[in-house]
Amino acid sequence: MLAFCFMTNHYHILIKSNEAPLSKIMSLINKRYSTSNAKRYNHIGLIYQKRFFCKKSQLFTWITKRQYLYSS
Repeated sequence: MLAFCFMTNHYHILIKSNEAPLSKIMSLINKRYSTSNAKRYNHIGLIYQKRFFCKKSQLFTWITKRQYLYSS
């Protein structure tokens, strides 16, 4: 994980992964968060509206994306 920003209703994560597929990483992150959220707030059911959205970034745009995350 290179950078992250938690918002009130969503989050942004900048991840570099050479080995594991991004879908498996996001599945693990979302599953762990939803499980801890369900325990904390005694919630039953889905907490996400849609599947995660991702874009592949080139290395030269990494700094710009990181600055966007920190300014959010």
